[in-house]
Amino acid sequence: MSTFTISPEYGYVLIAAALLVLEGVYLGSAVMGLRRAYFNDEWQKKNKDLMDEHKKAFPTVPFSLGYPDMGSGRYAGRLDYEQWFRFNNVQRGHHNFLEQVWGVMSLLLVGGLFQPKTFAVLATIYIVSRALYAKGYSSQGPKGREAGAILGILSLLGMVGCVIKVGVALIKSGSK
Repeated sequence: MSTFTISPEYGYVLIAAALLVLEGVYLGSAVMGLRRAYFNDEWQKKNKDLMDEHKKAFPTVPFSLGYPDMGSGRYAGRLDYEQWFRFNNVQRGHHNFLEQVWGVMSLLLVGGLFQPKTFAVLATIYIVSRALYAKGYSSQGPKGREAGAILGILSLLGMVGCVIKVGVALIKSGSK
């Protein structure tokens, strides 16, 4: 029977994982801030016809901050262009984070068992890349996300490469 010892350096991995979660909360709060600013009481009064339609279709479900609109639905379509553009970009930055975080977290927590410092550094780079991505996307649109996207892809590929290397080493160690 084999035993496995977790290195004290794995603490860095756990801190990086916690920071990754906090980044997701931060990006979600940016979307929520725009929802509060844009889909407020004034907006609802200006769009009474849509509010009446909502009440008719869902009499027991109150309108709440433009949900379920993710930026391209009926509610967002009533924003002015600048608001719509900004809301979509912030929403997209958050959604892209959600699309990738499960894979990054899996690689981080598993790969970090074998190479904790390497994975903590790669995760930190990834966290910075997501901040750059979201900031660039929200302020400049799709073009503004490029620096963060490149840095994020490089750190993600680094994690994937390291996990593959560990996997191959484990397979080889079992065949001896």
